Amino acid sequence: MERERCTARRRDGQQCGAKAVLGATVCRVHGGSAPQVRRNAERLAAIWEFRASLPYLQGWVDQLRAEHERGTSGLLKATRPRRCTAKRRDGRRCGNWSIRGGFVCRMHGGAAPQVRAKARARLEAARIYREIAARRS
Repeated sequence: MERERCTARRRDGQQCGAKAVLGATVCRVHGGSAPQVRRNAERLAAIWEFRASLPYLQGWVDQLRAEHERGTSGLLKATRPRRCTAKRRDGRRCGNWSIRGGFVCRMHGGAAPQVRAKARARLEAARIYREIAARRS
């Protein structure tokens, strides 16, 4: 991102044109290093960072909402043993037992760290939902 240019005027009437402090409209020489300007610039930078992360956060919230709307039954099923959902070369399902909390066996990628991490997260979510359900009843 290209920084703004300083909007202050020099003695000869021309615009300064130096790079402004990030989040401010003036350069260091024209007051950008003042405490109040730095404080406001930090706040603006935090707001810009938050706005940039909104699409990611919205996607995450939508994903959580969809999982919640599917109900706890889907998460509780994550702890049950299940068969691998991957297909073999001949088009049939694999049929081996999948890793705990996952959908595929070790032969079809269940040993990969990212797959195991998702399975652990699924099991942890199931445990939390079980605790919540136990508290309600």
